[in-house]
Amino acid sequence: IINTIRQPLVVLDEELCVISASRSFYSTFSVEPGQIVGRQLDAVDDDRLDIAALRGFLDRLRRGEGVIEDHEIDVELPPRGIRSLLVNALEIREEPLATRKILVMLDDITERKRASEALEAAKLVAERANLGKSRFLAAASHDLRQPLQTLSLLRGILGKRIKDQSGSRLVAKLEETLSAMSGMLNRSAPCSIASERSSPTTLWRSSSVGSWSRAV
Repeated sequence: IINTIRQPLVVLDEELCVISASRSFYSTFSVEPGQIVGRQLDAVDDDRLDIAALRGFLDRLRRGEGVIEDHEIDVELPPRGIRSLLVNALEIREEPLATRKILVMLDDITERKRASEALEAAKLVAERANLGKSRFLAAASHDLRQPLQTLSLLRGILGKRIKDQSGSRLVAKLEETLSAMSGMLNRSAPCSIASERSSPTTLWRSSSVGSWSRAV
C-alpha cells in the first residue's frame, strides 16, 4: 500500500531509525534501501537531511508527540535544487503495548509556494495600479470640477437673460450636458468630492465666480 502513495513515506522505529520507505521516497532522495534502512532520518544520503528544521521535527518526536502536522523544511534535492517540504508524522501501534512506530509523510509544496508568491506579487501590482488610477481620477475630478462649476453659473445667468424659445432650448441642452458631466465626475471620483468642496482654493474660486456673476 505504501508504494501506491504518491508522496514519499518512511516508517521510523522508536529510536527514529528507518524501518522501511516507499518507492517515491527512494526516488525523491535518489537513495537505495541499503543506504537508509537502520539509519536515523537525518543521516540519510550523507547527512543531506541533517538540517535545523528537520532536527526540530525529530526532537518533537523524541519528546513523545504522536501527531505532527505541516512542519515545513527546505532541503537541497539535486538536480531539482532547493525544495520546500511539508513533513507530517503519525504514531502507529498495532497493539497498546507494541513497539512504537512512526509514519512520516513528506509533501513537496515548492510549486504551490511559488504559485502563491506569484499570485501575491500580481495582486500587489494590481493594487498599486488601482491606487494610481484612483489618484489620477481624483486629480482629474479636481481639475475639471471648477470649470464645470463656472459653466453652471454661466448657464444660470443665461437662463435668466434669455427669454426667447430658441435660446431657452439651447440653455436646456447646456444644462443637460453639464448634469451629465457632473454625474460622470461624481461616479469616477466620489471620494474626492468632499475634499474638493471643502478645500480653501475651491471656496475662494466659488466666491470669486459668484461675485463676478452678480456683477454681470
